[in-house]
Amino acid sequence: MILVRFFGTLRLSIGESRLEMEAERIDQLLVKINQKYNKIGIKQLKNAVIFINNQNINKLERFKSRLKDGDEVLFISAMGGG
Repeated sequence: MILVRFFGTLRLSIGESRLEMEAERIDQLLVKINQKYNKIGIKQLKNAVIFINNQNINKLERFKSRLKDGDEVLFISAMGGG
């Protein structure tokens, strides 16, 4: 199982701070989260800063990054302001 944690507005939108899911890659995880919480779009999830085990996916294979049992994935909402 993959531990998934949400921060910022994603956490508020989903109504949960953490959940466990099965997925082999980040792109598959996005689809599963979208299916479970249809009020959260894949685009909104892709706009978050995403970490696998404290490593930004931009330094890995982005949305094709592989996941394995025991991984922790963090979704941190991008914040704007002015």
